[in-house]
Amino acid sequence: MAWIPHTIPRSTLHAFSARQSSDVTDATDGNGIRSDDFGWARRTPKPLWTLTVDAMAADFALFPRALMDALTPTNAAYLAETLDTGLPVATVEHVLVDEYWRRRLNQLPLRQRPIGAPVTAVAEPARTVCLNELASRAVEDLESGRTAEGWPDELLVFGRHVTALRVGQLRTSEPADRNDSTFGDPVRADVGAVLGGLPELRSLSLCFGLPPLGARYHGLTVADLDAFGRGLTALPRLTALAVTGSRVDATRFETLSPHLALCDRLEEVDLSHCWLKCAGAASVACYAATARSLRSVTLRDNGVAADGVQSLAFMSVARRRNGYPAIELNLGMNNITDIGARYLASALASGTQPFTKLRIGTCNISEVGGVNIVESLAYDQGLRALEMNNNPLTLKVGIALHAALKTNFNIEYLSTQNCEFPARMAQFFNTIAYYNRNNKRTKLKYLNIEDLYDEIEEENVSSE
Repeated sequence: MAWIPHTIPRSTLHAFSARQSSDVTDATDGNGIRSDDFGWARRTPKPLWTLTVDAMAADFALFPRALMDALTPTNAAYLAETLDTGLPVATVEHVLVDEYWRRRLNQLPLRQRPIGAPVTAVAEPARTVCLNELASRAVEDLESGRTAEGWPDELLVFGRHVTALRVGQLRTSEPADRNDSTFGDPVRADVGAVLGGLPELRSLSLCFGLPPLGARYHGLTVADLDAFGRGLTALPRLTALAVTGSRVDATRFETLSPHLALCDRLEEVDLSHCWLKCAGAASVACYAATARSLRSVTLRDNGVAADGVQSLAFMSVARRRNGYPAIELNLGMNNITDIGARYLASALASGTQPFTKLRIGTCNISEVGGVNIVESLAYDQGLRALEMNNNPLTLKVGIALHAALKTNFNIEYLSTQNCEFPARMAQFFNTIAYYNRNNKRTKLKYLNIEDLYDEIEEENVSSE
């Protein structure tokens, strides 16, 4: 087919094309007038380039990819607006225009997202975002017992373009024979084998899920995690992993830990809303102590108590002494109490700068533990973010924090909501973090402590 690069501006074509038809009725004679009668686009033959691109869009699978690469930007933009979004992905994977993939992504129905904090998002082209979403849905819809050989052919084709998976919850089914004496293990799709077809995967977030209602077996087995771990070792570019809302306890994590140790580039590990408890936290600490690239550990809502925090605090100090990078530690929604806060304070006071971010919101920390953490800030210059929301810290901790922040220029994010601080004091702490973050601390007028809690005393006097 000879290609004639005869084009007109797309804006001109759209300006004179009838978008929709409306009827106008004359009250005098009753004759109807259609808006189409005023447009010349219906009576003017389409340019050759639009006819050619329309033919390509109507039967796109018959055209070689070389022809798609030869299209001018104007022709490619027109094709992206007319191409059918229901075509197989293997047919259109070489279409690089973002508009087509945005339309295809917007037409997908909503689905369940993984529980817990999302994995760090990276700006990606629209095609990559759409293919990531399609692959995530395909993994969710895998039938129990199916492996990579059971994938549709098109998924195996575009798997090399997938960089992130967000799997809401994997499917499970009961064993065929419920009367069998070995009944107790679910049948689950082999995700480890699936990961072998995604060589460019960098971010993985999934939920193995809890047992179905009325089922007599657990939703996750040691064999599942072992197969999953073997699949992780086949991902050379993996940097972020989140296994949330799953029954991952100490025993199951010990099964997964040797495989994680082989993932040299893994920087983020999120195990939120699992069953780790103190023994599991100790297992995580053993893994993190030798993970050279690790920079973030999230154990939110895992039933971790003070004993588990002790292992994590010692691990963070040991990492720094061995020359490993400091980590972001998230222990939110764990009952670590004042004892656990003291362990974290001792790590901060060690002078090794063990944490870049420390999140201990809703951890049942009272005045004693809060004061210990605040006083340890005088010996640490590496902490960039501190979150202590929803803890009964009392005003005494606020006064100590006011004194500590006077000479602290490194904390760029500070959250103290619902900590029994005066509203004006909490707002001033946020202002200090804002000025630190924007390198404007010298312009901040540091208020006296009396100016921050006088209003509380006035309220108490008026109530009496």
